[in-house]
Amino acid sequence: MLGVSNRQLYETMKMLSEYGYVKGIEFMDVISPENSVLNHPRNWHITSQG
Repeated sequence: MLGVSNRQLYETMKMLSEYGYVKGIEFMDVISPENSVLNHPRNWHITSQG
């Protein structure tokens, strides 16, 4: 829907979370990185920094 791969979305959201721009994201890393997933977006929110 966004025109990016699932992996790109995962990595971008991880970076935004690490910098404190978003909260509520749970990263479910697995041994095969392309199969890593995020929790449902309804739990995500933008911080005042973001």
